[in-house]
Amino acid sequence: MRYLIEMQPTEIMSELKKERDFSAIVDTVVDKLETETIIKIIEISLDLIELLLSSLPESLIPNIQKIMTCFLNQLSSRREMIADKANDLINLARETLGADFLLPHFVSILNEMAPDASLVKPKISALEVLNFLIKESDSLDDNPENYV
Repeated sequence: MRYLIEMQPTEIMSELKKERDFSAIVDTVVDKLETETIIKIIEISLDLIELLLSSLPESLIPNIQKIMTCFLNQLSSRREMIADKANDLINLARETLGADFLLPHFVSILNEMAPDASLVKPKISALEVLNFLIKESDSLDDNPENYV
């Protein structure tokens, strides 16, 4: 992680393009985000995921559900800057990967969160995102003529 933090964005992209398996890197970053309390490290980790999401979104596909869950948890951060960044990253994922791709992942995330009563804020956030994804979805059409 420290190695990645000290690199310039172009160097990171060059290294990541050489890497065959992004999953280990992404898992490390997301795991760090789940337990980290130092704001600067959270910020840098979110920036790294943003860089990947905007430049190499396909590298995040194997980990997308874990990443989106992490973003939802960050939305309930007391630090407004972190919550805003997580919201921006969810919107970037919607724009980059598309509503139809993210929709089943958010349904799965909500199913996993359902039994845990302590996850009220992330559940509400997930429902809000799910609402936007349903509205944006091309595969879910509002036109009743398309359904039998």
